[in-house]
Amino acid sequence: MNNEKINMREIAEEYDLQFVETTDQRNGYPSNIMGAIIGMESFELAEEIAAKYNLDIELITKRDGWQLWYRTGDWMNKPLKITEDIFGDDYRLFTADDADDFFENEVKPLLDDCNDFDDAQSIITEGKIIYDALNLLGDDDAVLTCNGAYEDIIELHPMQFSWDSKTDAIALINRNN
Repeated sequence: MNNEKINMREIAEEYDLQFVETTDQRNGYPSNIMGAIIGMESFELAEEIAAKYNLDIELITKRDGWQLWYRTGDWMNKPLKITEDIFGDDYRLFTADDADDFFENEVKPLLDDCNDFDDAQSIITEGKIIYDALNLLGDDDAVLTCNGAYEDIIELHPMQFSWDSKTDAIALINRNN
């Protein structure tokens, strides 16, 4: 792009992405409002568009109830990385690599503490649900559990992720004006 003004809304529309407005205030308060583009399916697409239009790739975040996204100033060179630390003490992540030893490592030890058939059946039933989900995972997916119970299948390196009233997203921003 030469010296022509970059229209972020048009770029978002051209690639069927989402145009959002951002603020420089960490509490979401409107200040120095700037447009950004989110919704890329891959980091490679973000890099391609950023290179074509001389845009920056940055992390933005938004809390539930906010109208604007917050520009963190954190430049990104890869997708988000989801780890157990994000969720809290009661949560665990398991990948397809855990499937082979899941019964031995996760279910069997719990059976030693059972007091009756109902406890054992509950542990086995929940363990089987998790095990079946592990066998359906793609290379970049994980099963999220809470207190040993199945919660969800999540992507480990997404372009956008929501948890506990907060959403993080990889965004394209024009900081060259």
